[in-house]
Amino acid sequence: MDSQTRPLIGLVGSIAVTLIGVFAFMFNGWQVVKVWNAAEWPKVAATVKISGTSPCSKNGGFSPSVWYVYTVGSKDYTSLAKTLQLSYCGSPAKALSIADQYQVGSSMEVYVDPRDPAESKDGVPRRNEVGVDHADNLRGLAMVGAFCFLSGAVAFAYLLRYRAAALSAEGSGVA
Repeated sequence: MDSQTRPLIGLVGSIAVTLIGVFAFMFNGWQVVKVWNAAEWPKVAATVKISGTSPCSKNGGFSPSVWYVYTVGSKDYTSLAKTLQLSYCGSPAKALSIADQYQVGSSMEVYVDPRDPAESKDGVPRRNEVGVDHADNLRGLAMVGAFCFLSGAVAFAYLLRYRAAALSAEGSGVA
């Protein structure tokens, strides 16, 4: 690899890392904001309609799968308890034991977006079985995105400076 190609590869790499960082930060940061906002939404009563398990990974894991119905105004809405579904992925028996806590016909509280009643979040705890808060996961991913963006930007600036110095040296005849 010659001295002209190496900085170009580094430049492309730093731009790629920067763009990955921007995407990760924006996407995961937005998810964190949505979780925070949902905690402020009004609660409504919902009725469990389906309680079981569903595949959650390619390696045979299962998660609890609970569907509920809630009413806002005179309109019924159906939604999947996504927070509950994200709380566990593993053995079918454990997933079913979690889902069994939500019997068909039982009541649960959900948070409903006042601007869009079709958007709801289940009111189960956000911590999974090992005590990990999913909002913490999203904040962590947003921080990784910010780190990628900053390190990519620094590498990009360094490579531009390196390239400018190389061009300056070529122009002055210094090798």
